[in-house]
Parts: sequence; structure tokens; C-alpha cells
Amino acid sequence: MERRSFLKYATVCNTVVFFPAVVAGRENTEAKDNRPNQLFTLSLYLTDRKNLQGFVCNQLLTKIEEAGQISSLDQLYQQWLIFMQRREADKSATQFLQFLQETNQQSLLLFCKQILSAWYLGIAKFNAEQAERLVYQNALIYVRNQDIHTAPSFCGGAFGFWQSRPNR
Repeated sequence: MERRSFLKYATVCNTVVFFPAVVAGRENTEAKDNRPNQLFTLSLYLTDRKNLQGFVCNQLLTKIEEAGQISSLDQLYQQWLIFMQRREADKSATQFLQFLQETNQQSLLLFCKQILSAWYLGIAKFNAEQAERLVYQNALIYVRNQDIHTAPSFCGGAFGFWQSRPNR
């Protein structure tokens, strides 16, 4: 075999062998770069809000990564895309949760509820062992009521006691 033909053959073989790994690596990087957008899109859809705070989404994504739930986020986003391509008039978040239940994807349904809980309560609990605070005054439960009162501190008392005049 000639040297030139050997080099051509070796180049072609290396390209065939290593090209899928290069493509897979690029796709993996693109998916990783797109995860904040995926989580933000899912969060807007699930909470039925027009605006959410990006820094809360970034903190939530960090907690999901720390819990090792990234594959669940990818699967949930793929199922959401499948659901949105269906030809039904009602594509509400409730219908999406029902779709997950009907297709026997209980783990994704639980993950979806954990995301909603994190947005509303400001506490991320993706591990069974511990729950971590994401935000306090920016949690959606307090955003909904911010025109009525501010978020209370961790004090005892009946509901709304912080609005009463102090007893001296």
C-alpha cells in the first residue's frame, strides 16, 4: 500500500469513528446552554405568568443540577413539546399535568410539581433529605399579595398579626 493511500484510508477511518462523538459533544453543549431557556419557558407556562425573575430561574436551575435532576428537566421539556404539538384547543398547565398522568409519567409529574412548589414557596426540595431556600420576598405566593401586605418574617402569631397595631 502506498503512503498516500494509507493516509487517505486512515483519515477516512478516523473521521468515521470520531465524527459521531464530535457531533454528540456539540449537541450536549447546545443542550446545556439551552437549559436556562427551557426551564424559564416551562416555568412561564406552568405558572401561567407573563414575567418571572431570571435570577430565581438561575438559582432553581442550580438546585436542579445539584440534585442530579437535569435528565428530568430535559425529559419534561421534551414531553411539553410533544404536548404542545397536539391539536387540542385547551393547552393549559392543568391539561399538561393531566397529560403526564395519563401517559404514566409519575416521576415527571412529581418533578413538575416540585418546580411549581419552588416558584410559589421559594423553597427548592428536589432531594428527599433537605429543602433549600431560593428566595423569600420574591416567591410567587408573596408577589400575588404584595399590594395587600409585605411578606411576614418568621415570627409566631395568627395570620395577619403583623398588620395590627402593636400592643404597648
